[in-house]
Amino acid sequence: MAASERTVPPQLRPRREPKQARSRRMVARILAAAAEEFAAVGTERATTNHIAARAGVSPGSLYQFFPGKAALLAALQLEWTERLRVELGAALRRVEGASAGEMVDAVLDTHARLNAAPPGLLAVLVFSRSQVPGSLDLRRSMAQQLEELLAVRAPSLSAERRYAAVNVMIHLANGLYFLRNTSGAADPVVRGEVRVALVAYLDSLLEH
Repeated sequence: MAASERTVPPQLRPRREPKQARSRRMVARILAAAAEEFAAVGTERATTNHIAARAGVSPGSLYQFFPGKAALLAALQLEWTERLRVELGAALRRVEGASAGEMVDAVLDTHARLNAAPPGLLAVLVFSRSQVPGSLDLRRSMAQQLEELLAVRAPSLSAERRYAAVNVMIHLANGLYFLRNTSGAADPVVRGEVRVALVAYLDSLLEH
């Protein structure tokens, strides 16, 4: 079991790990169906019965592996926190030393790509408070990477200022999902407005 998975409370862990290829495929279908259901109706309105129907399995088959909806959400939070960490980190490394505009575009492009599969899921997960303590929080993962970026690009900023600045940038970026709908950076109007705000703010920080 990975270190991050050990932080998951027992009631949110899968009931058992799939051993056979057939079981692994079923679990993959269930998680894909949960992702689609959460993206379509939100975590509050989603039900395990609807998720099972989307996956083409019986509710009993779902419960063989997951004790309930919260466990499915925790599994997706774990998967997507790691995915966002890897992909956002790679995007920021590609524009290391670039202008504020290029860095912002790298972040927005990553959000647009990830939020498209399935449409709106990343937006739902960003604003769904995980019941899992520790590292399974998408916003915390983003904040850590942005703080590391500012430590390199604006080394004169104090740790307290970096922390505050990163939280301001995250609140600005949240406009991708609060304005109009959950389409995020794929909406050209919303993306344009959020980009203007982020570039201006990041430029002011990099001047230091």
